[in-house]
Amino acid sequence: MHGCGPAGTAMMAKDLRLRTIKKIRLKPEPDAGGRIVLNALDHFESWFLLEVVYFYEQTLDSTRLQQSLKQTLAAFPLLCGGLRMTSAGSLAVDYPHAGALLSICESGRTLPEVRGGLHEAFTVYDFIERINPLLLPLKNRPLATFKITRFKGGGSALGISVSHALTDGLSFYSFINHWSVVHEGRPVSPP
Repeated sequence: MHGCGPAGTAMMAKDLRLRTIKKIRLKPEPDAGGRIVLNALDHFESWFLLEVVYFYEQTLDSTRLQQSLKQTLAAFPLLCGGLRMTSAGSLAVDYPHAGALLSICESGRTLPEVRGGLHEAFTVYDFIERINPLLLPLKNRPLATFKITRFKGGGSALGISVSHALTDGLSFYSFINHWSVVHEGRPVSPP
């Protein structure tokens, strides 16, 4: 919420009375490392993001979410990658170089207030740690971000943003389903 979103997002975040508690870079263990060189279509796709926000009536346990996310990223290490330019002039994903970013925030607003103002005073982008695709190959920036927002009086939002160069819709939801199973403590097969 550092003014990186659409016009007015910084003002709306202020209206949400949003306070960042902490930001954590998550990398899977063990750090096997690797590189995937992107093809021409992936170069184009790197300009786009898959973004989703889930709202929950209950307050999510950020410690438990962090632990289950770290476990899940071990099965999806590419999501911890960083975009790099190769010596041949192609883009590549080096992983788990940058690490995925997890932000934990609190809002001074209640969930009913947010629901009532969604699309009028607030947008779903207020609940996503935005990725700027233009800066990805230039800096050690995460290609996947996760943002937990806890609301006053209970309830949470979980915002996710992932570079389309890493995943399509089907594999994105495969990741979400895998994370859900890990979070619930049920046995899960490798993806």
